[in-house]
Amino acid sequence: MGYYSEHLIAAMEEGHGSWPYRSAASTYAQAQAQAQADAQAQALAEIEAKQAAFDAAKSRAYERLMRIAPDIPTVNRLHRAYRLDVLPANAPATYYVSSSNWGKTNLVKYKVRLAGTRSTCTCPDFRYRQKACKHILAAWLYHAAETETD
Repeated sequence: MGYYSEHLIAAMEEGHGSWPYRSAASTYAQAQAQAQADAQAQALAEIEAKQAAFDAAKSRAYERLMRIAPDIPTVNRLHRAYRLDVLPANAPATYYVSSSNWGKTNLVKYKVRLAGTRSTCTCPDFRYRQKACKHILAAWLYHAAETETD
């Protein structure tokens, strides 16, 4: 490497001198970073909009069920069900529902299968009463909101 090349590279490393493509590369990198940040912001906005639509649909389903709830115990279960976490399973109309959401850790997840009046849950309450428990109601709310927002 020649004397001139060595000094030019040293000057470039120290930030002196001018490299013909340095500003273009820097501008391109900045544009790429800005485009990535814009795409992330747009994706986050879309997720937030979908979550807001889902929450609104869940609230509407809750209100519909509250109007037709047959008795006070069902109303109480429905109120508790609204606050439970629900995750869809791989099987159709099958969900995993948390045992509770009130500051507990290591929550138990119960498996719920929705099948109209023959829905089932793996929780002790359903096994004992053989009637819709809060987990089944939570899965119904989730399913109603999910089908409304699709």
